Amino acid sequence: MCRAIPSRVTRVEGDVAWILDEDGAEQAVSLISVPDVAAGDYVYHHAGLALQRLDAAEAEEVIAAYAEMDALMDDEDDDPGAPGGGMSSWS
Repeated sequence: MCRAIPSRVTRVEGDVAWILDEDGAEQAVSLISVPDVAAGDYVYHHAGLALQRLDAAEAEEVIAAYAEMDALMDDEDDDPGAPGGGMSSWS
């Protein structure tokens, strides 16, 4: 499954933003389609491209929803009786 991820921008260098990814590692994303982003802002990004700026409250809400969804998928993977259970969610 592909999804845009909201992440906090740690710094901006020209048209590149450095963000903290979901594992806490710093990653570069292009700002070519999202102007006026500053350190501390949150952006949705996918495949190395910032897609949209969003406010911190919305970002935290989406991050929490993704974490809940991931936990549910992990629970389903561990239950061989569940539809698709016992299989990796990436299968």
